[in-house]
Amino acid sequence: MNELFLLRHADALNGEDDHGRVLSPRGVAEAAEVGARLRNLRSVSMKVLCSSALRAQETLEGLEDAEAFAPNDAVLPEVETGLYLASASEMAARLRRLPAAAERVLLIAHNPGIHELAMLLAGEGDRDAYERLRGGLPPAGLCQFEIEAGWPDLRPGVGRLISCHWPG
Repeated sequence: MNELFLLRHADALNGEDDHGRVLSPRGVAEAAEVGARLRNLRSVSMKVLCSSALRAQETLEGLEDAEAFAPNDAVLPEVETGLYLASASEMAARLRRLPAAAERVLLIAHNPGIHELAMLLAGEGDRDAYERLRGGLPPAGLCQFEIEAGWPDLRPGVGRLISCHWPG
C-alpha cells in the first residue's frame, strides 16, 4: 500500500510575477507547522515532488527547516515546472509515472488542481475529513491518503482519505 500526502503551498504575498511570489510571514509559520505534523507522522522515507513556483519551494524549505524529513531520508526533492498550476489530471499523470519503490510521496502544488486531485482520489475513508476537504483546500492544507493501487493504476476514488490538516 502506498501513502500520498497532498500539500497546497503555504500563504504567499501578492505580486506581479505569480511564479516568483514568496511566502508571507504567516506562510513561513504555516510551513513550519506542517513540517512538525509530517515529522510526527514519519515512519519511512518520503519522495517529494514540488512545483517550481518560489512559494512552493519555500514551503518545502520550511518543512525541511522543521525537520519533517529524517537526516537519513536523503530527500532529494524533484522540483518540476510541470507542477506549476497543473490540473488534477496533469498531477495524476505525474503520480502514475512514479516508481513502485516510492511508497510514500509528498506532492506540493497549487489550487485549484491540488484540491481537485484530492477530491478525485478520495474514495472511502474518514467522512469528517472528506466533509472538511469539500469546503476547499486552504494554503498549507495537507491531505493524507492511503493508495491501495500501484501508482500506474491511480484513478478516481482509489484513495482512502486518512486525514486533512489545516494550519492554525
